[in-house]
Amino acid sequence: MGLILPVMSYHGTLAIGATTDRAMMPDVEVFAGYLADSLDQLEAAGLIAELQAQVDRDPQLQETMADD
Repeated sequence: MGLILPVMSYHGTLAIGATTDRAMMPDVEVFAGYLADSLDQLEAAGLIAELQAQVDRDPQLQETMADD
């Protein structure tokens, strides 16, 4: 397994970690940069705000997010 990418959300915060096998993925820093760029693009496109708005409108999603 060359890449493990755990993702956790808690109280409106998203945490993403990366664990790699350097023999299989020696450039994890480059990957992390691409991931950060992608999240910036999602935020700029308003998708992060739209997802939050969906959670705000849906009591079941609010309950699910509170359980995290």
